[in-house]
Amino acid sequence: PTALVMVTDGGAVPDRTAAGYGVTIGRLTAPFQKLSANCYEEQHELHGPVELDPDSKVFLGAKKLTNHTAELSGMCMALIYLLTVSNSVSEVIILYDAATDAAAIAGSGGDGGMSEDIHTGKRRQTPNQNGALISTGQQLLKLVIAAGVKVLWCKVKGHSQDAINDRADALATDGRDGESAVTFLLTVEPSQVGGVQELAIRAALVSPTVGTAE
Repeated sequence: PTALVMVTDGGAVPDRTAAGYGVTIGRLTAPFQKLSANCYEEQHELHGPVELDPDSKVFLGAKKLTNHTAELSGMCMALIYLLTVSNSVSEVIILYDAATDAAAIAGSGGDGGMSEDIHTGKRRQTPNQNGALISTGQQLLKLVIAAGVKVLWCKVKGHSQDAINDRADALATDGRDGESAVTFLLTVEPSQVGGVQELAIRAALVSPTVGTAE
């Protein structure tokens, strides 16, 4: 198997005073086995807290610290990562356990790459307060696809002893606790992003609207 594999997860504490996301990035070394980590080799990791400050360089549009904003933030950061490596990646499989949030970004079928048999061909609804964050994800996905990367979305069941999903969950816990591993994304050179300008990546990190880079 040669496709890049990304597994996203996110979560918030019950009182919604903290939330974080995690993404594990690697490649399958053998056919996928749900309960085994032996089929997967991690190459990179992303994790961090959900950012609510519009002045932060990693603000993506979140307004609350919830499970939804954590899951959406992880998916957005995974897509930002893809922009930084789009010159060396032609296909990626994104594994997720939050169907509502993935469908909000990718829809069902079409250019988003989401299989209709996962979500019965319908776009699921997400509360309006997450609109800016969802818009960020949608715009990032368009940039990734425009860069020539084929994105395949695959639903996995969370908290089911899936070793790779559990790894993403552990990273999300690190992010919720305030740890961060995304700063390298801020120093990407234009030659490394497959024709997508560095400014577009910076815009993705500081604005909920990333359709244009000026």
